[in-house]
Amino acid sequence: MGIEISTEARPGSPDLHQRSWQDLDPWRLVVALAAAPVLPILLGAVAGVYVSPILLGPAFPFVWTVLPAEIWSVMFGIFYLMTAPRRSGTITRANCIFAGGLSVVAFPLILMLLIGVLMGAELSALAAVALPFSVLAGLFLTPLGALGGWIFWLIGVRPAKLAPSSTARVFE
Repeated sequence: MGIEISTEARPGSPDLHQRSWQDLDPWRLVVALAAAPVLPILLGAVAGVYVSPILLGPAFPFVWTVLPAEIWSVMFGIFYLMTAPRRSGTITRANCIFAGGLSVVAFPLILMLLIGVLMGAELSALAAVALPFSVLAGLFLTPLGALGGWIFWLIGVRPAKLAPSSTARVFE
């Protein structure tokens, strides 16, 4: 008795965790880019409920944290898809998880720099105060970004058909 696998690759095969760039559906990628950050943002908001009154006051609007996070995640995902997978020809699960984590590490830094520039702060003061806090905040949020990358893999990349392995082509 064995477990049925719905793919052509063997369970231990690295082919299970990568897809060819040409096999990806663009519409599915767009939906995945929009949907992947939703759960991590909600989990971050639940955790932020405990931190927000201390740092920002109780009246800080939830929309001002969700909207930039969603926009940044989609922009970073598009940048990632336009650079990394096209060069190698494949996209892997590890790439998706890494890109999700990297986007969350960079988000507080970009947000602090944007707010500082809009408020007219000096860059030296901003770098001295906001840079260490932003990097530390990004590192604490990395698991949420990895979760978003994994969701992107599940929705946008994994459903693509597997490319036949080189061994299968020999016996055809």
